Amino acid sequence: MNNHDFFLFIKNEISKKNAVMLCCVLHSKNSSPGKAGFKMAVGTENTYGSIGGGTMEFNIVNECKRYLSSGTKVHFIKELKHYPVKDKSSGLICAGSQTISITLLNQSHFEIINSIIESFESSIPKLLCINNDGLMVCEKDSREINFEFAFYNENYWHYREMIGISETIYVVGGGHVGLALSKIMKLLDFKVILIDDREHVPTLEMNYSADKIININFDMIDTVIEEGKRNYAVILTHSHESDAKVLSRLINKRLAYIGLMGSDAKIKTTFLNLIENGVSEEQLKRVNAPVGLFKCSKPIEIAVSIAAEIIKIKSET
Repeated sequence: MNNHDFFLFIKNEISKKNAVMLCCVLHSKNSSPGKAGFKMAVGTENTYGSIGGGTMEFNIVNECKRYLSSGTKVHFIKELKHYPVKDKSSGLICAGSQTISITLLNQSHFEIINSIIESFESSIPKLLCINNDGLMVCEKDSREINFEFAFYNENYWHYREMIGISETIYVVGGGHVGLALSKIMKLLDFKVILIDDREHVPTLEMNYSADKIININFDMIDTVIEEGKRNYAVILTHSHESDAKVLSRLINKRLAYIGLMGSDAKIKTTFLNLIENGVSEEQLKRVNAPVGLFKCSKPIEIAVSIAAEIIKIKSET
């Protein structure tokens, strides 16, 4: 879900003097379908987003609509248990659980919602904070967190979520696979930065999915790829020499993912050359190569395979 568009929906509703129920997953365990950061906004007529779906979500939507019709100020957290338990089952049987907050938002929250939207539009990282006092926006501290939840008792708990920055994928190589991967990762709400050392390549000029296209000598690539837990890099350049050059400059960067496209033979040769030039085998263990969860040949299939691998790694962190 696109968080920017989600909060625009809420802003639009409260601008029309309509109250909205904000449901946010604060924490989850085991096989829960809703994970930390999942959100749903329930209005009197429309609903946006999801906290996991199924009977559980249907019941929560109906509960929220009852609060809306009553006009009561609401703000609380509850645990939804996804297995048979008397009077407390969510209706799901996936053997997990999730803790959600339910908060009524109205015109008094306009500035807070606007601040959240501005954070995304300016790419200035902040913290979306929910605690027993309600919803607020806090300045980012020195920690690099995605989600944080602490529960002490029903009157003392907090949830923090980094906002204003998106998962970013650096697609190094603007060929057919780079074009296909850019399209898919954009659909997955990643910020897509395409990098190539060539200009006026048809597939580069056809790439309307990339948020930014950088033409740079690969000797300088480490200067344009930023480190971070939300940053991913996929190397699929036009030659094995440039693949090795790029990888040697990224191998020590603190990234969530480094992937290298190529056949088993090409990967083996590339790794041996890097080892001869001082890269350790331990460093190379960080590289997902050959890239992707499964072998395939068509550019769009390779892109799907890469996206699947990135989603898997993203969901495990």
